[in-house]
Amino acid sequence: MGILSLVLVFAACALPGNNQVATYRKVGDHYSIEVYGTRAAWSHDLTGIQSYGDGWAFDVPRIDGTIDGKEIPRPPKTYPLVGTVTIQGSQMVISLSLDKYDLNRQDPIDWNGRYTLVEKKSDTPKGERGMR
Repeated sequence: MGILSLVLVFAACALPGNNQVATYRKVGDHYSIEVYGTRAAWSHDLTGIQSYGDGWAFDVPRIDGTIDGKEIPRPPKTYPLVGTVTIQGSQMVISLSLDKYDLNRQDPIDWNGRYTLVEKKSDTPKGERGMR
């Protein structure tokens, strides 16, 4: 096994992933859910892997039960979602794919997995909490 192969094996073992906690808040007649994670990218000179934070916010019509991917709004000119988001109490499972109908395939999204769902109480900056 060459040195490059060893580097790739160790890098794959240390690759970042999704946070296990997701947040939600009520916005009008729907809910906004935010999931976060850490992603890996090769450095520009290909000598190492660098990590960066990433997130995805999506809207759902309810915060309990099974939500079909078709119920999740998507930006114009993007592929629709297929699959489900299942929420039971504080537990959420995302199992969604992009429906690349023109290519006749479905690609799982990076945010699939199990999460603990907690309500996001406020967007108030930390320094302003408790002050009136």
